[in-house]
Amino acid sequence: MTGYGAVVAALSFWLSQAILARRDAGVSIGDPGSLRLVVASALLAPVCGLAGMAIGVLLRHGGAAIVTVVVVLLVVPLVFADDRHWAAVVDHALPSSAWTRLVDVRYDPGTGIPFPWTVGGAWTVFAAPRRDQ
Repeated sequence: MTGYGAVVAALSFWLSQAILARRDAGVSIGDPGSLRLVVASALLAPVCGLAGMAIGVLLRHGGAAIVTVVVVLLVVPLVFADDRHWAAVVDHALPSSAWTRLVDVRYDPGTGIPFPWTVGGAWTVFAAPRRDQ
């Protein structure tokens, strides 16, 4: 999954930059936030795969595991917001929310977000499932 994620992230960045360069809007991998975006995108696939395997091991039923993974990875981040502390804690523990935080290079915690989080916190969400292997 890591190899798959790396290939997809690198090709996506390369293709999008080839298209944007024609319009004088491209960025290089050395620009602030570009490398972080590619690495975070490459790691999203293995982190979601590990989360799915963990849910599958806990539930031990294929159909229920698939439904639960889709709900946890895609629906729950839409429901929880940063307006309450407990909701922010749940939201900040989800891989898709961590990826969103890592790829947002213009994130400004001073814009009225009650419970902001750091880039280090988002990297911790990506690193935590790998420690359980």
